[in-house]
Formats: sequence, C-alpha cells, structure tokens
Amino acid sequence: MNIQNKLSSVLYYSVLFPLFTSSVFAGCAGAVKTEAPPVSSQTQVAASEATPAPAPRTDLKNTTPPPKPPILCAKGADERVLEVAEKSPKCFLYYTKGKIKKRVAWSKNGNGHCESIRDQMRQTLEKSGYACRWQDSI
Repeated sequence: MNIQNKLSSVLYYSVLFPLFTSSVFAGCAGAVKTEAPPVSSQTQVAASEATPAPAPRTDLKNTTPPPKPPILCAKGADERVLEVAEKSPKCFLYYTKGKIKKRVAWSKNGNGHCESIRDQMRQTLEKSGYACRWQDSI
C-alpha cells in the first residue's frame, strides 16, 4: 500500500467514519418511543365522569345580526336616506334624495364596506347642517 492510500484510510476511519455514524445514530435517537403506564378502567371512568363533554351550541348556527334600519337625515323639508341592504354575502348602500334612489356603494365581502361609506356620508350630511337619526327612532 502506498502512502496516499494509507493516509486516506486513516482519514476515513479516524475522522469521516465516526462523523458519519454519529450523525446517523443521532438522527435515530429521537425515534425511541416510550409507552405510558397502563391506566385502569376505574381511572378511565372517573376521568370521564369528572369532565363531561360540553353540549354543542345550537343557538349560534346560521345567525346573523339584524340589519340596521336606514338613516334619515333632514334639513327643513329636505330629506335624505342612507340604507344598507344585505344580500349575503354582498351589500349595497342606497342613497335617496327626494324621490330618486341611487346605489352609491357595494361590496361582495359583507357589510363592513357599505357601513363605513354610510357613516362617512352621514358625517358629511351632518356637517352640512342635516340632523341624522336611525329611521326607527323618529
């Protein structure tokens, strides 16, 4: 055997082989499973009696908050109405001025956008001197 072969075999057995084998066995060390001690049937019954399963809530299924009534803004004889109409999952914001009703905003992702625009329009009308109230409170 020449010197180069001797050096490579020494390098292999003294450095590379121990590194390789330690990494292989270290990866397998986490796979060791331990079993839990057996539980007697009396303990199982006592545990199930101590913590009963909660009853499923049926009052929350398919419930949506009731729609808010339209907002009526008045300044003398001039009236404006802001109304959010929900057609799940979409919403539409309607603005009525006199006898003309226009759709001024809509969203396909729920009422949040329509209600936000409605609130901005209400603030604008109130800054212009209109008194705004929910229509059912008049």
